[in-house]
Amino acid sequence: GREIWSPIRGGAAEAVHHGASCFSVRSLWTSSDGWGAVHSINIGAQPEPHVTFESATPRGERWVIHSEAASLEGKAGARAGGVLRVGLKRSGSGRDVAHDYSNHRSVIGQIQPQKTVHKEVLECQEHLLTAFRRTFFLDLSPPQMRGYVSKQIKELGAQGQNLSAVLWRICQAREERERIADWLTELCAPEITELGFVETELGDGILRVKEGDGTWVSARSISDGTLRFLGLMVALHTAEPDTTLFIEEVDNGLHPSRISLLVELLTNYTRHRKLQVVATTHSPYLLSQLSPEQ
Repeated sequence: GREIWSPIRGGAAEAVHHGASCFSVRSLWTSSDGWGAVHSINIGAQPEPHVTFESATPRGERWVIHSEAASLEGKAGARAGGVLRVGLKRSGSGRDVAHDYSNHRSVIGQIQPQKTVHKEVLECQEHLLTAFRRTFFLDLSPPQMRGYVSKQIKELGAQGQNLSAVLWRICQAREERERIADWLTELCAPEITELGFVETELGDGILRVKEGDGTWVSARSISDGTLRFLGLMVALHTAEPDTTLFIEEVDNGLHPSRISLLVELLTNYTRHRKLQVVATTHSPYLLSQLSPEQ
């Protein structure tokens, strides 16, 4: 499958502030059907990464998962032997259900159906797991995008791996091929008029583009900026609805005069495909092109 989470830069030891023993992540997750929940998790860094606290609370409701639930009378939370005891909302009356899970990964992926566990726990779990799976970190690296790739591969890698294979699939529809070429013509220099592919007898392929003077150039020689833009387009095009894309240096390699077109592209995709994009940039001009809502 597609790589979603790349390793933490600096490793677990540098994921925390100097002198601290753990770090926390609190996030609000929503979907287009109106569902929402707050998920909180604390991670201890030493001697190896482990969960010290976790909770999930549907928007506007009482928690359904909590590792420090008061109703468990101090028996919840981190325990010996790599265990995290968690309170789960009970189906019916009585004290919340206590259950032990491994503290080496999130509790959200470990909960199993039980008669005593309220259905809201499993509904929240399913929504969060779906949201987690649809969170994609994109850190495009042109050297990873230049080679031949098996056309059987369907997923774009986090660094843009498999670009030629995924783009080949998209371009089987003529209108999609022409639309991508049109965007490239607007955004890139020199002018690009057509997309094509070189294919081998083994079923591998590599992207090539036709420039305005009729010259065909393969992915081995296409500029870094053009490859990054293609990788961004493919990621946006293939993302499922409600996906959140985190993108490093979204305007990297793009001429400042084309930034407004980049914002237009992102706006079109996020609106029509119900995506959310969270991006980093060093460009004040790009920020000035965004609306307050964006």
